[in-house]
Amino acid sequence: MKPLIIGFAGGSASGKSTICLKLKTLLEPYLSVTLINGDCYYKEKLPNTTAPFTGKLYVEYNHPDVMDFEAMDSAIIEEVKKNPDVILIEQAMLFCCEKIRNRLDGKVYVDCQADERLARRLKRNMEYGQDFEEILSYCLDSVRYRYDEFVAPTRWYADIILNGSSMPQNGTEMIAAWIQRKATEQKREKTSL
Repeated sequence: MKPLIIGFAGGSASGKSTICLKLKTLLEPYLSVTLINGDCYYKEKLPNTTAPFTGKLYVEYNHPDVMDFEAMDSAIIEEVKKNPDVILIEQAMLFCCEKIRNRLDGKVYVDCQADERLARRLKRNMEYGQDFEEILSYCLDSVRYRYDEFVAPTRWYADIILNGSSMPQNGTEMIAAWIQRKATEQKREKTSL
């Protein structure tokens, strides 16, 4: 039986990781769940990018070409071999890769307003020791531009668009119920063969 593979895309700090962790918690009493963090699959050598309006140079983290989608796909294949009931994969640009998109049984785009994503990113990255001005400049000069160019358009691939504002408790619980139902149906089909 093939695991149910669900992908989560959306802007940085939209709530993808939080939602996936919550889903894992909700599902694990009933199903085995593997979580793949797509941020582990950036290429080793990242190019610089020039911000379109300020001309400032930044390391490029927000273009699909900086993702090692082949390594991510190999990791998915390896996890499938371990035969969990469910695999959850999250990465902002996940739906940019057609090969991976085609592996997904469900695609969830986590939507969240830009101001809320910026506030979350500032809080998160400052906890990592980054400077407020540095984070703000990078987001305004590069992240939002690339979000509009590459991430936002992938919402059209989504089966579900989930509101990532605040804590999307109801939506997360609905997705958990759907995953549990689909995985249970798959198990039933396997045992009836």
